[in-house]
Amino acid sequence: MKKNIEKNVIKILKKDGIRDNDFSKENKLITNIADLVKNKKKINSWSHRLVNTESNSATIICQQPGEGNRMHYHSNWNE
Repeated sequence: MKKNIEKNVIKILKKDGIRDNDFSKENKLITNIADLVKNKKKINSWSHRLVNTESNSATIICQQPGEGNRMHYHSNWNE
């Protein structure tokens, strides 16, 4: 089986159909998730990275019915 290694997360998300990616507000002390979701367009798929450190990452991803990501795994990272 051929392994495809990709590291550019925004590029990966775009390949999965997510065009609205916000990585500019990561690592804030407080993020109101309800407000974040309310302010996003309900008809588009989107992602918002909450945490990004050397040892961890957390991104909220919202996709529409029928959408999904490609089969993948993280060899040294939990999902």
